Parts: sequence; C-alpha cells; structure tokens
Amino acid sequence: MDNYYRPASYSLLPPVIKWMLIINTAMFLITLAAQQLGYEDVLINFLALHYFGSNLFFPHQLVTYAFMHGGWPHLLLNMFALWMFGTMVENTWGSKRFLIYYMFTAIGAGLTHWAFQYYEIAPLAHHVNAFIENPDPGDLRLLFDQNSANLSTESIDQTENLIASYKSEPKNPMYIKAATDFASQLLALKSNSPVLGASGAVFGVLLAFGMLFPNMLIYIYFLFPVKAKYVVAAYGLMEIYYAVQNNPGDNVAHLAHLGGMLFGIILILLWRRRGSSRWG
Repeated sequence: MDNYYRPASYSLLPPVIKWMLIINTAMFLITLAAQQLGYEDVLINFLALHYFGSNLFFPHQLVTYAFMHGGWPHLLLNMFALWMFGTMVENTWGSKRFLIYYMFTAIGAGLTHWAFQYYEIAPLAHHVNAFIENPDPGDLRLLFDQNSANLSTESIDQTENLIASYKSEPKNPMYIKAATDFASQLLALKSNSPVLGASGAVFGVLLAFGMLFPNMLIYIYFLFPVKAKYVVAAYGLMEIYYAVQNNPGDNVAHLAHLGGMLFGIILILLWRRRGSSRWG
C-alpha cells in the first residue's frame, strides 16, 4: 500500500488541513471571547452536540460540535494530530475526498456517541418518569445510588439529607416536590451534557493513515519507531479499554473516538469495493 504514495505535488499544509486549523482556532478564540463576556454557556448550548432527546439539541450540532474545543490542550493536541496524520492522507486522496471523509467521520463519531447515550439515558428516563408518577423514598435512594458518581460533593450531601428527611416523612409535600425535582434534574444533567471537539474525526484520520501507510514508522516520543498499523491498533484498544472502564471522573468521549474510527473504516471499505486505486 505504501508504494503507491506518489502524489503529483506534496504540500506540508494542504487546503483542507489548513482551513481546519484556521476554523478550529477561530472558533476557540470566539469561545474565549464569549467566556469573557459571559456568553460561553449560550455558545456551547447552541454549537456543542447534545443528546437528541435534550431540549438543547439542534440538528446542526452534528457538524458544529467538531469545531469546538474545551481548552488550549484539547485544541492543540487535536490540531497537531490532524496535521501530522492528515497531511499525507489529504495529499494522497486529494482535498475533496479528504473533506468528505473528515466530515463523515465527525458525524459518525457524534452518532456513535448518541447510540451509547441512548443506552444509558433511556433506562434512566423510564426510572425517573416512573418515580415522578409514584414517588417513593426507596426509589429515590435507588436513583441516587445509581447516579451519584455524576454529582458534585455538595449535591451528594444535600441529596443524602433529602433522602433521610423524605424517609422520615414520606407524605410531606415539600419533600415529595424536592425529590421529584431532584429526579428531573438528574435526567436533565445526563441529557444536557454536551460533547465537543474534533477528536472523533481525528481518530478517523488516524485510522486512514494506518490503512494507507501501515508499515510507515512513527517515532513514539521521538525515540521509539513503531509501524503505523500497530500505533492505530494500540489507540483503538486503549479507547475500548477506557470506554469499558467508564470512569466517572473521565470526561473524554471515548466512544465518539471509536465511532470516528468505525465510520472511517466503513467509508474506506466502501471506496475499496468500488475498485479505485485511491479508494474512490
């Protein structure tokens, strides 16, 4: 596969990569400005990807979320990886095909994140709605125990006090209202948590690089040469591991990363099936 990499011209900063770097950086600077003006939440709520069952979801978020970042390290790491691996892929495929691939994997990463969100949120929504219909201290305890990992220390303490008070006076309207409000807020917290960043598409680009140039050496920490196919496999396995771990303190959308790789390989295989030497 490596042998056919003979582009007519080679650019260190091909057009799509260049514009992705510019747009992502510009959007991050806009986010910083919005933060200073007190409008960061408005911007995040409008452009970051929210669960399709959330009242904060808009269809355009499946695209715009991939141009938003949560901090300089997040932005710089994604953009460096995009440039490092995407440059050779774009030079090989051409800008049009690379752009199609990039956006396809970005949207695919978002759809994958949604699929697993639904797996988590649908049972919670059922439980919350059943609790609101028929509130009970025991069910409140169960809801709290199953979801306390997502709460702050202050919220945990307040809810523990509420559960104790509600258990002692299960007919008290004040405690019933506080309990149903907590259940609704718990569902909203889960449904309204946004995902943002180009990481899903970048993992798709990494997958493409590994398939185009499987035997090209990548120097880990600039010292240790490892073939690209092994680097890609290692990243995929790490993302599976972290996704299965489901650490409450881990705010990285590992399943979106895997979704970018999954949709990337689907598109590459479709292009291969069409029989082009460049997969298209």
